[in-house]
Amino acid sequence: MTERALIRCALAGLLALGLTACSFHKLRINEGVDFLEPEKLVVGQSTRLQVIQSLGLPPPDFPEELGTRGVSRDYLRYGVFEQRCFTIGFQQVLLITPFRWCAAERVHEIGVEFDQNGILSGITETTRKVPWVPFQSAGPEPLSVRELGR
Repeated sequence: MTERALIRCALAGLLALGLTACSFHKLRINEGVDFLEPEKLVVGQSTRLQVIQSLGLPPPDFPEELGTRGVSRDYLRYGVFEQRCFTIGFQQVLLITPFRWCAAERVHEIGVEFDQNGILSGITETTRKVPWVPFQSAGPEPLSVRELGR
């Protein structure tokens, strides 16, 4: 085998190895929030207890934050997060740490506000479209905000 053919084989092997070492991964956290129906609640009439019975308690944002919730006396936050990761890793072949780039954003949020008497005073639903592949767009898409009642 000539030297040139040997170099081509080595480059082809490195290319094949490099392609198998790259991966994209997408994780959605709290997908159940997408199916909540805040339209059933009545602003000015529904109580805090009725809201919690209808929507449930807000889920924790990330598994690492399992003791925290988007809850206060006057505001409940129900959020869906998307985490998108791009990984380059040769750890199976070489003894190096893989490179990982991740971005996480709140893509859907329902905010529920109460007055000082515990009566529902407002519902806001916010949605953001995010690119799936990293570096796909120049910036985040504009937010879509919908007021369900004030």
